[in-house]
Amino acid sequence: MRAHRPSRSAAFTLVELLVVIVIIAILAGLLVPAIGMARSAALRFRIAAEIQNLEAGFEAYKLKFTDYPPDFSDRDLVRRHIYTAWPNIDGAELTRVERVFWRYPNAAAGTANYHHSNVNPAEALAFWLGGFSTNPQRPFTGAGGPFVVNAGGIIIGANPDRATGTCDLDKARLAWDDGDRDFFAVYTPPKKMAPYVYFDCRTYGGLAAGMAPAVNGYYTLLNKGTAKPYFSTRVPASPGAYPFEWVNKDTFQIISAGLDDHYGSDLFLADHLSYPVYPTGTNYLTPGDGDDDNITNFSEGSRLQDKKP
Repeated sequence: MRAHRPSRSAAFTLVELLVVIVIIAILAGLLVPAIGMARSAALRFRIAAEIQNLEAGFEAYKLKFTDYPPDFSDRDLVRRHIYTAWPNIDGAELTRVERVFWRYPNAAAGTANYHHSNVNPAEALAFWLGGFSTNPQRPFTGAGGPFVVNAGGIIIGANPDRATGTCDLDKARLAWDDGDRDFFAVYTPPKKMAPYVYFDCRTYGGLAAGMAPAVNGYYTLLNKGTAKPYFSTRVPASPGAYPFEWVNKDTFQIISAGLDDHYGSDLFLADHLSYPVYPTGTNYLTPGDGDDDNITNFSEGSRLQDKKP
């Protein structure tokens, strides 16, 4: 009679199961960082592409209105720009907007309060790229303009039905950086809180000449650092107050805080030694949160740290 032999079980042994679990854990440990890196790279690419879109919006704005928009660092420049863009603007319309643009609208020229703006360089970006009314006399408060008025003609808020401007901004990412929901929004990168910042070349030109008030020459956000315009490493033909030319000396700078959501340059000192220099990294806030991670319209879609010599 043939002896009965027990058949081998098809189930995993405990040792085999543990081996499988260890292998899965190792693979997961390798995969999770790779997924995180891929997501970060995709978000950086998205921010860089959006900066290119914003830059194109400002170029389209110049074609339409014959001038780059100011960033509200200089009151006289803002008025000249409005007359250039809308030569038929009504006097009452100009008075209305000046009351919301400037903290002290009745301040005399040359006084300390004359240039004190209610609009910071981040709000300037969203304001000028948004749409304006086709009414040549009331571009700001006419149909589709940025403001709404009451029966007495006084501006009472931002227009929720504002027309699309030279750049189609995602309205879901328009935010108020100071929490008071004033008339001026900022535009934030996807999944970030620190908004894009716009510096018109005439701002840092004014800084070099000592004309623009320091309060309007940079942008600070609580726990997000300070955005300031960047020097290049080029030496100007006729050196003035500062040793280098500014980056994009005839146009503008658009600055994002990058994936770390921090601009860098926490402290502001009113001298050239406090301004960052691109691409050397001089005066960058590093290590940790700071300039290295910033993405701009002059860094070719890369982080500033990737362009260091």
